[in-house]
Amino acid sequence: MAGCWSSPSGAAEGHRRPVTVPKVSGATSARGPPQGDGFQVTKVLIVDDEQMILRSTSALLASLGFDTLTCSDPATVPDVIRGERPDVVLQDVRMPGLDVEDLVRTIDADPTTSGTRIILFSAGTDLWDIQQRVPVAGVLEKPFKPHHAVAAIEQALQAPGGTVLVAQSA
Repeated sequence: MAGCWSSPSGAAEGHRRPVTVPKVSGATSARGPPQGDGFQVTKVLIVDDEQMILRSTSALLASLGFDTLTCSDPATVPDVIRGERPDVVLQDVRMPGLDVEDLVRTIDADPTTSGTRIILFSAGTDLWDIQQRVPVAGVLEKPFKPHHAVAAIEQALQAPGGTVLVAQSA
């Protein structure tokens, strides 16, 4: 399917192989290091229109043991969530053709995607105001340090879907 990629263990080196993701378009995937018995790998969907942000964030999180998916088309995000069931979505706020508040409300209103933990991230946008208007698990200001991204993901996983939490910026 066009736009779908997998990068198992070679994400940082840029080795990619095509994969088929049923009923989902515009997503790519990278797997972090193998995990031990009894350990569940956290799947994170990263949504941004900047390819460098997608690649670097995916490679960073994969190197830390997260299973990552990337998507550059916000219109496909609800379908990607339905098909891939990520534990957390890192959603850029400033993307062409995106009203992030409508997107979050759409995800929250659909019984198959409701409760999805969404962390909004962006530079130069009033994330705090948006966070007060829509049910998100947190916010993260660009540029962010790796430990801030990990802390935001960990906080989102510990909260019930839609609970408002805050991750500090770099």
